[in-house]
Amino acid sequence: MESIEDTICATVRDLLSLPAAGPTDNLFDLGGNSMVAARLIESLQTGLGVRLPVRVVFGAGTLGELASAVRRLRPAEAIEKGM
Repeated sequence: MESIEDTICATVRDLLSLPAAGPTDNLFDLGGNSMVAARLIESLQTGLGVRLPVRVVFGAGTLGELASAVRRLRPAEAIEKGM
């Protein structure tokens, strides 16, 4: 099973059509903007079952920090279902 961090990095790579994005990268330094952030939030809600406030995405310094925030916010039932 793919980790939350891996899922976020892969999603960012897809959204921005990048060859690489890692846990130490910043979404906005990679070329992201508010529209990309909205699409990322939607994708994470669908794929991981987490309702992520937009302020969390804007406040995360790195994709790894965003993954930590997702872990804190993720509902227990999503974890049990393997989402």
